[in-house]
Formats: sequence, C-alpha cells, structure tokens
Amino acid sequence: MKKSSFFLYFFLVCGLFIILFLSFFYVKYSRLPKPITKTVDEIVSTTKSIFPASNKVEVEESPKEEWFKEKKEEPVVEEKSIIKKIVEIVIPPKIDIEATPMKVNHNVPFTSQAPFAQWDDSRYQDGCEEASVLMALRWANDENLSKEQATKEIAEMSAWEMEQWGSFHDSSTADTKRLLTEYYNYPNVELFYDITINDIKKYLADGKVVIIPSDGRLLNNPYFVAPGPEIHMLVIRGYDEKKSEFITNDPGTKRGEEFRYSYSTIMSSLRDYKTGSHETPLAQKITAILVVSKK
Repeated sequence: MKKSSFFLYFFLVCGLFIILFLSFFYVKYSRLPKPITKTVDEIVSTTKSIFPASNKVEVEESPKEEWFKEKKEEPVVEEKSIIKKIVEIVIPPKIDIEATPMKVNHNVPFTSQAPFAQWDDSRYQDGCEEASVLMALRWANDENLSKEQATKEIAEMSAWEMEQWGSFHDSSTADTKRLLTEYYNYPNVELFYDITINDIKKYLADGKVVIIPSDGRLLNNPYFVAPGPEIHMLVIRGYDEKKSEFITNDPGTKRGEEFRYSYSTIMSSLRDYKTGSHETPLAQKITAILVVSKK
C-alpha cells in the first residue's frame, strides 16, 4: 500500500512540474510583439488619425532598396570610367603612315663648298655652312647656282660672319640660321632640336628642305679626306623609304649632289656644334636642324 502511494505522489509531482514549465514558456513568448505587416499607406493613415493637425507626414523608406540601386549602378559607371582612362593612356594616337610618300627628292641646286677646288683657302675649306645656306636659298627662290656665283657668295658670307661673331670657320645651327634671316633677310626658316628620323621625313614630305649639322667623320663618305671633317653641314633634299636612305647635297665633295646616306648614318652623325674656329665639341650631344620652306 505504501509502495503504490509513493508512485501516485511521484506522478502527481511530475505532472505539476510539466504544467508549470509549459505555463512559463507560454507567458514569456505570448508577450512578444507581432511583426508589423502594415503598408506605407496604412501607416500614413494611422499617423494622420493620431495627429489630425499635421497634413504632412514623412515616412522614411527602407534604405535597402536605395543601397541595392547604388550597388547595382555605381560600379558599372566607375568601371567604364577607369577603362576609358586606361585606354587613353595606353593607346597612342594613330599616325597616318600611308599619307607619307615613299620617296621625295626636291630639285635643289648643288655646289661644293670649294667650287673650283680651292681647298687651300680656309674660307672654302670651312665653307660647308655657307654652301648649305646658298643651296637651300636658291632652291627656295627657284634660282640656279653657278660655280662663279657660289664662289663669290661664300666669300661675302664669310666676311659678314667675321664682322658679326669674329669667325667664319664654324657656325652653329642657330648662327647658320642668322645667315638666312639676317644676311639674306629670308624669313621662312625654322630651327628645331631633339630630332628624329620621322621629323626629317615629315618636313621633306611637306615640301621643305632640311639643313643639318653633323660629325662628318661618322658619315664615312668615301670621297672625304680621311677621317673626314669633325664639324660639317649639309642639305637633305629627300628620302627613299624603300632603301631607308636620305638624299643629300653634301658640299664636302664635288661628288656630293644627290649623295645618299642611310637613315642610321645620318642620325648617328647628327650633332650641333659651337660657333668658332674648330672648337671643342659640345659635351652633350644636341641634335638640331634648320627647315627651309619656299615663300
């Protein structure tokens, strides 16, 4: 009898404990707020009923949709902008190679700097600048050039140079320009520095002729007295793209009319120098040209 009473009390206690446990959870979770399912219009309507004096109700919309728009649109715009900038930097401007003729050869009259082989006279021995100016100028004015005319004018230019800077032996590219602009009063002359092969070709293709200073030893002209003049000047009258050669009037030899030098030979020898009497070469190589055009 006692044993059966014990089990009865045990089951009653367990049942009571279970009821209390379930009651606890029911009370706790039944007090949680219900999720808001009202629409924006319903919220606005409710707010107006609570605050009838207010005609303007501002409802802050969820930023989630706006955030989504930003994530969707901005990276695309930014990416295009970045790609556009990269393309602008990497891709160089197109050069119209086909517009440049394959061959140019202007009809420039020729003279040696010593028209009658008077090499023992220093005015002609060092007269390459004067002879180059004379050839370019006669071309620009559509004039011929005889040996007699060249002999006379080279001597007269040398006398003017002596008066201006005290020497006729060597004239820098800048001072050679003065022979054209001041002595002959010819304005259509331009001086350029930092020269490339394409620069020279472009001016020739544009209908102009080019006067260049050079280290004559690097020209390796077989008609020069070895090793060739360290300070020299000549006229480039054209080019031959097929053979990669410049066509020149080189006053350093009587065989200099339409004498051809390779592109690489001209560019390696191209070098400006000082005005004076066989001055020490410039410490740093400077490339320069004179571009002469017709009126």
